[in-house]
Amino acid sequence: MKLTIRLITLVLLFTSGISMAQSIRKPWSELTTQERVAYVNAINSNKVPVIRDSWSLLSETECARAADGARLAWRRAVQDLGDLRWKEAKHALDAARETVLRQYDAAAVGSYAKAAREALEEEMEAAVASALETVRVRSKERVRKELE
Repeated sequence: MKLTIRLITLVLLFTSGISMAQSIRKPWSELTTQERVAYVNAINSNKVPVIRDSWSLLSETECARAADGARLAWRRAVQDLGDLRWKEAKHALDAARETVLRQYDAAAVGSYAKAAREALEEEMEAAVASALETVRVRSKERVRKELE
């Protein structure tokens, strides 16, 4: 309910030292006294507010939710590599990456979608390199044990 109310109303952010994250994520009732005073001081000193419309907030919120879901699905895929060989693991990771990105694309909306997708892709690229290195080390150990 609180999210719906915040999405319908315009969000006013003042140049008063309150961070955007604090301003967007907290309803007035949850603001600290210092934050409330900063809002009032901004209004009283005739500072011009920056207005973010509800669509921008919705886009950011939904893209963050979609990215979190994608990260969870990605972690599961990386954990399921088990004892695959490097080539099989690379193929599995590439397929999982495409599936996760398709899921993200289906859930993401608005202007924030592209930036959030790019950040997600960067995270996955780093995870691929790390996972493949782990598979390489495991394969090497497996071969060493078989030769003993």
